[in-house]
Amino acid sequence: MWRLALGLRHARHTAHLTYNQLAENADGFSRPTLQRATPGKTLPTGGAVTAYAKACGTAPGPFLALREAAAKDGAVRTPRPAWIELKLTRAGV
Repeated sequence: MWRLALGLRHARHTAHLTYNQLAENADGFSRPTLQRATPGKTLPTGGAVTAYAKACGTAPGPFLALREAAAKDGAVRTPRPAWIELKLTRAGV
């Protein structure tokens, strides 16, 4: 998954875009959603990857292939939102 994250970050830097500028061109995806696509902690949706790549002026195909490979690796873990973790911790779970 790190290859996808690195590739997306590289595309944004190459396009000289801020996340705000990226979001303006990303077919309805918000800045926070686009920012979450690049740390490599969770797998972004195919739609987010496509919008991110197109907003950077690049073809989404290679990024979608990296996303698919990451999904097949089984290394993808979608963490619980922080508020759920906090509730579970407080509940002693």
